[in-house]
Parts: sequence; C-alpha cells; structure tokens
Amino acid sequence: TAPSPGGGGLGEYLLSRSFVCGLAAGFVSKFATHPLDVVKKRYQVAGLVRDARYGRGFLAKELAAVGVFRLLTQTFKEEGFRGVYKGIVPSLMKSAPSSAIIFMVYGMVLEHFNKASAG
Repeated sequence: TAPSPGGGGLGEYLLSRSFVCGLAAGFVSKFATHPLDVVKKRYQVAGLVRDARYGRGFLAKELAAVGVFRLLTQTFKEEGFRGVYKGIVPSLMKSAPSSAIIFMVYGMVLEHFNKASAG
C-alpha cells in the first residue's frame, strides 16, 4: 500500500512497500528472462563480424536451423553462466527501477482515486 500523502513526501513513497515490491519484481523478471534476450540478440547479429572477446559468434547458416533452447544450451556449453547472462547489469539497472516507479505511481494513483471516491 502507498503511504499517506500528508507524510514524508516522495522519500516516504520511495520506501513504500509498492516501490520495494516493484524493484524486486523488476529484478526477478529481468534475471529470469535475460537468457532469452541473449538468444534473441544472437539471432539478430548472426553473421556479423565480431571481436573474439565477445564470444565465438554464430554464422547465419548455423542459426537458421537451430531452435531457441538449442542455441541457449550451446551458448551455455561454450561460454558458461557468463555467456548466458552477458549484459545483465545494464539491463537490471533499467528494468528494476522502471518497475519500481510503475508500482509506486500505480499505488499513488490508486490511493488518490480511492480517497476521491470516498469523500
């Protein structure tokens, strides 16, 4: 639930349950779906010339017949946990605060409309 608006203002909302739950939801959802994002990006850049430090890469012909889970498994075998979660930090830095703000604003708006309809 959102804190009362007569309290500590924005600081109180940032410590609210809805903000913290949104932050956690954004973190968990991005962490769970990031490997599929990696696979999607591998399909998008297939065939492009890459620097060796970014992993072997895949030729477009190799990916044409490879399914999502097979590519995910192959990436994990070749690059390990790091390969599957490559780029997770910037992704988390965007999704977790974004979800937290959405949850917080939703709580504030819901509280506002509940008070308006009650009185």
